[in-house]
Amino acid sequence: MYGNRSENAIFSEAIRFVLIRGPQTTPVIHEQVRQLEPDLCDDSEELISNGKSYGMRWKRQVRNAQQFLKRRGEATYDDDTRLWALA
Repeated sequence: MYGNRSENAIFSEAIRFVLIRGPQTTPVIHEQVRQLEPDLCDDSEELISNGKSYGMRWKRQVRNAQQFLKRRGEATYDDDTRLWALA
């Protein structure tokens, strides 16, 4: 938890803020979220499962927050343009 809010809630809020400016790709969202929440975006923490690396832990958390927003109908993803946008 980050204060009394979960990391997912914080990342979701940051993604909404980034997408207010218009549709963005995931790499752009990552960079903007890193600037907004540097304390949560620690590149020294890799996500490793069964000895296999899945990249940075915080990037996976951002991806989970993107999917959370998509499931709630708050964000959309266009496969053709690879852009995330607010719904």
